Amino acid sequence: MTTTQVYDKSSTDMVKYSALIFVLAQAVSFGMAFIESDYIGLVGDIIYALGLFLLGTAIHKIGMSFPIARRDADTTKQWLYVFGGSLLVVYIPFVGLLGAIVALVSSIVCFLKLNNLFKKITQSAPQHGQLDSWVFPLYAFYGLIAGVAIFIAALAIVISGLITLVSLFILALVVGIGGILLALGVAYVLYQNSLKLENIRQSIDFSQLASTPAPGVYAPATTPTVYTPAQSPVQTIPPESGEEATKFCSNCGSSIIESDKFCPNCGATVN
Repeated sequence: MTTTQVYDKSSTDMVKYSALIFVLAQAVSFGMAFIESDYIGLVGDIIYALGLFLLGTAIHKIGMSFPIARRDADTTKQWLYVFGGSLLVVYIPFVGLLGAIVALVSSIVCFLKLNNLFKKITQSAPQHGQLDSWVFPLYAFYGLIAGVAIFIAALAIVISGLITLVSLFILALVVGIGGILLALGVAYVLYQNSLKLENIRQSIDFSQLASTPAPGVYAPATTPTVYTPAQSPVQTIPPESGEEATKFCSNCGSSIIESDKFCPNCGATVN
């Protein structure tokens, strides 16, 4: 028996708060960029990690309320935790490079998982509109694509000097602004989804979700009942002159020819 789990208002509030924390983290990181320090991003990353931990906890509680989204809820929470933890490991000497690699991979995976999770929740409650998730795949791959672009530009300067340092600075500035805008987009989508999730919580009967088959999942096929001769469901009617004997299947009531071995309607074996 499937136990019905229903998230409460505190879960949707946590999604909302995590969105606000992401905005705060971006603001702090931008402000700290003007301070000369090897750890200018540490404060912003600490705030960002807290937002990821909070979002992971909230998303897990919400996703577990929808049977078809439970697996995604569990894995999304794990990857959000890994991403948040790896952001802090980056600043630890000797293991910082490993933390950076884990942060890059987990940032891509966790936001793709978040995208899938919101789609599963939308499938569970389509009558309440679609939860937004378009920004998560963009945000997931933006850092990787931007990093590769800057690396190629820097390599071009070293090898051939085709790109000036000013051009590289402008490219880095554009990439940085694009990242900030996408991060704000993530925060906005999370905030809007928190409102929609609260509306869903108040509007649907979660006990009905457990008994509803997931999209693409069908009920098992039923096997026709096979009767022994003593239990034959067929009643034979004596034929009139010039007519072939007919009989009725007592399993479904269909009229069939006496020579038939199977009922053409329900498939029951007859004698």
